[in-house]
Amino acid sequence: MLQKSVLPVLSFLLLCFLPALQQKEQLSNKKIRFEKDEQVKKLDLQKLWDTTKVCNNPHKGWYIHYFDNGISKYHNKLAKGDFLKDFPGLNHVYLRLAWSYLEPEENRYNWDVIDTVITKWVAQGYTVSFRITCKETSQQFATPEWVKNAGAKGTMIKKEGKPDAWEPDFGDPVFLEN
Repeated sequence: MLQKSVLPVLSFLLLCFLPALQQKEQLSNKKIRFEKDEQVKKLDLQKLWDTTKVCNNPHKGWYIHYFDNGISKYHNKLAKGDFLKDFPGLNHVYLRLAWSYLEPEENRYNWDVIDTVITKWVAQGYTVSFRITCKETSQQFATPEWVKNAGAKGTMIKKEGKPDAWEPDFGDPVFLEN
């Protein structure tokens, strides 16, 4: 369960933010002077602090890569119905998918791949961002193969002498039309 991994994450955060906390302490010891009348003013920002979240920065807090480099990674590690509510500050779901999953055939779209995930997570209060990619290292055709077959220029990248991933010429007119 996730609870076992929270302590190392919190320890990591402490190490990351310790220099910032030390700098905050140094800044709080400085006095703000106004040239006009040389009065010393102290600004108290405590009323603006939010101590309920680890990272309270809208759309920039913790997020989960639900899909990344394909539809078979990461999300399959979650138990059914687990929305990671026990992970402090997690408020965002990120989907990174190859174009070929969404348009496997020309003009035939498969939006269910992302609609299903978005509907579930938004209902739980999460925000969503997604990226549609045209080249992945773990997938031979991130750009649908039908685009290549339609005449788009590109290069087959080889790994250990074997075809690994087709990379389109991103400036090619056939690629751009599709």
